[in-house]
Amino acid sequence: MMYARLRHVFLLVLFIAAVPSQAADRYKPFVLAYTSDSAFEGVVVDVKAKLQNSGFDVLTDYRPYEGASALVVSSSGLRALSNEGKLSGFASTLRVGVTQVEDGVQVSYLNPEYLGKAYRIDADMGVHTQALAATLGEGEAFGSGKGLTEKKLRKYRYTFGMEYFDDPYVLGEFESQQAALDAVRAGLANNTARCTK
Repeated sequence: MMYARLRHVFLLVLFIAAVPSQAADRYKPFVLAYTSDSAFEGVVVDVKAKLQNSGFDVLTDYRPYEGASALVVSSSGLRALSNEGKLSGFASTLRVGVTQVEDGVQVSYLNPEYLGKAYRIDADMGVHTQALAATLGEGEAFGSGKGLTEKKLRKYRYTFGMEYFDDPYVLGEFESQQAALDAVRAGLANNTARCTK
């Protein structure tokens, strides 16, 4: 009887000791860099200048609705990811958001490390996270409850029945990149799929 109790206590101690070593890092998709009291357009201009001064290229400033700016950015380091693998080019651009809310203007960005795990990138995406943190602020991660482990992110898909990231749905194939670009641009210009540029 005493042996059985000691055995249970020993196993419990082993289990408790093993838990911290098995705890995995968790990642969230977005980082809230900071909130500003300045006017919305002024914050957009300031964020663009900070990004450009830190080696990022602002590729577009998409305005989905009033008081919201979605900046798509890249850099030489991000573009180099395109050479890593068949699908790694998906990580060659990141989004930076500037959004008017009740108590100010929020500046946030897509977490490169989260993206790297979800897109199965082998390169160290932490360098891009550090670059954005140095440029815009380290802030607070958000957007996924408790966050997801690397293991979960590498198996991530939006919902049951959808493709995994490394098994994409192919919309079409073309003889060259230029032919593909021409087809996409023509489709957007003609609004054939009720979708415009």
